[in-house]
Amino acid sequence: MGEHDTVRVRLRAALRADDPWSALHALKTDRPDRLAEAAEELYRSDTDRAAFGKYLTWFLSALGEPGDTVLLRLFAESAFPADDRRDLLRTTVARGLRLPADLLRTYADDAPASDAEAVRAGHPPAPELVDAMGLSGDPSFAPRLGALLSDPAAPRGRAALALGRLGAREWTVPMPDDCPRRPGSTTRRSPSPWS
Repeated sequence: MGEHDTVRVRLRAALRADDPWSALHALKTDRPDRLAEAAEELYRSDTDRAAFGKYLTWFLSALGEPGDTVLLRLFAESAFPADDRRDLLRTTVARGLRLPADLLRTYADDAPASDAEAVRAGHPPAPELVDAMGLSGDPSFAPRLGALLSDPAAPRGRAALALGRLGAREWTVPMPDDCPRRPGSTTRRSPSPWS
C-alpha cells in the first residue's frame, strides 16, 4: 500500500470514528502529506460525500491553503448536487476566499429551481451568495447588492458589508441617513466632535 493510500485509509477511519470531529482534528494536527488530495478524492465519491460531505468540507477548511485550493476546485464543478454546492459556497465564504464573478453568476443561474425562481421573481439571493459577491472584488455586483438595501426581506446587513468589501462608496456613503433612529434621539447621526 502506497503512502497516499495510507492517508486515504486514515482519513476514512477518522470519518467513521465514534467522534469524527476529534479524530479529524487529531489527523489534521498530525499533518500527513497529501491530506487535501485524499479529502478531495473522498468528496468526489458520491457514497463518501453523502455520508461525510459536511465533515470533509470542514476538514478542507481546517487544512489552510492546500484545503482552500481544493475547496475552490470543487465549488467550480457544477456536477455536485445543489446542497453540496451550497455547503461548499458557505465554507469558501467562511474562509474568506475570493471566487471569480463568472463562477458566482453561473452558481446563481444553476441554483436549485426554487432558489432560481425566487431570484428571478425579485426575491433576494441566499445570504452566502451575497457574502461571496462582496468577497469577489467585482464591482459589477454593486447595483444588485445596492438594490438589496431597500428590500426588507433581504439580508441587508450582509449586502451592506458586501458593498463595503467592494468599496462601492456610491452605495455605502448614503447609508447613515437611511439608518433608523435610536429610541429617544432627534437626529439620525451623532454630531461630530470635530465640527
